[in-house]
Amino acid sequence: MDKRYPWEQGLAVLPEHLRTGLRTLGLDRLSRLEEARLRRGFPMTALLPEGEAELDTPPVGEDELRQAVENATQSSAHTALDRVRQGFVTLRGGHRVGLCGSVVRKEGGIVTLRELSSLSVRVARSVPGLAGPLLPELTQDGQFVSTLILAPPGAGKTTLLRDLVRALSDGEGGGPLRVAVADERGEVAALWRGEPQLYVGRHTDVLDGCSKGEGLSILIRGMNPQAAAVDELGGDEDVRAAVEAQLEALPRRETARKSIEDNGKIIVTDSLEKAVEAVNRIAPEHLELCVDDPFALLPRIKNAGSIFLGRSTPEALGDYFAGPNHTLPTSGTARFSSPLGVDDFMKRSSFLYYDRAALNGCAEKIADFARREGLEGHARSALSRREGLESPDCPSGG
Repeated sequence: MDKRYPWEQGLAVLPEHLRTGLRTLGLDRLSRLEEARLRRGFPMTALLPEGEAELDTPPVGEDELRQAVENATQSSAHTALDRVRQGFVTLRGGHRVGLCGSVVRKEGGIVTLRELSSLSVRVARSVPGLAGPLLPELTQDGQFVSTLILAPPGAGKTTLLRDLVRALSDGEGGGPLRVAVADERGEVAALWRGEPQLYVGRHTDVLDGCSKGEGLSILIRGMNPQAAAVDELGGDEDVRAAVEAQLEALPRRETARKSIEDNGKIIVTDSLEKAVEAVNRIAPEHLELCVDDPFALLPRIKNAGSIFLGRSTPEALGDYFAGPNHTLPTSGTARFSSPLGVDDFMKRSSFLYYDRAALNGCAEKIADFARREGLEGHARSALSRREGLESPDCPSGG
């Protein structure tokens, strides 16, 4: 394991004169350093918990930016930039170099960055004990429950995840668990020649360098974990990876996978309003509202067979235990039909009543509809009842 301070390891990619400028912060502030930022034409700045501080360095130029990228990627800046379409590079130790500049697009996608304008080096570090106060909140009946960590960029999600993995693996608050980490970007454990550079526990298995979906599938099949962890769930592919992890643990996983492949779809929206719009268009047979206030959302759901409110109301509750029945409209028919109910087993008749004045006002229209269908008798049945008129074209009896 690399014995240098985290800031020394992460900032080793910077040119020497910039590292010298950072050392003027002193060891205490360097130990709390979160990021070093290089912006073209301005002195370097240091991001600390108390704010961003400008350092006494010459203005950063193109040469410093390119040298940092070359050091980070172990290649020329031109070659390196062709490899950083996602806008960052992960360093040994889990540190991250974020990049800004001019984007080059091809066929709608980003292919490279040109003319760098700025970069940041985010320092990764372990914070043992960070997850401790949260563990009781993440346990029910002695079992760790599925957990999703949400926070803005730079707020410490990965640091918290890392310590949560460590705590579960080392048995804090209970027996140790076998934990599998699919470390796609190498920022949770930061493997280097097979050894984690950031401590993640004695019973943790780490796989990096592959996608979350591939990694979770390999880990679940090969290492039989009791818990699995991934970092940075974002788009639909990451959601798919989480679903795949659940499938791998099912006894009938191939049947479930075939059902999802044939009938499933992941739809990512940027707001609940758009999610509701999608629900009403799809008209699902079952709908789970796993949100903080499902009752506030309920009146906006117009088309769904059965609606399960809140995170503690799984579909299986309605399948087997609660509710009047589970015969529901399928294949989008919830747009115009309802679940089976008591009314479906009751005999009903409809009734109508018009007085003569009301009939006089619409008899001609009724007759028009009837004649368009070729039903002259129907037309005459309405016209003959108009006040003060005899039945039209009706022969007299004799």
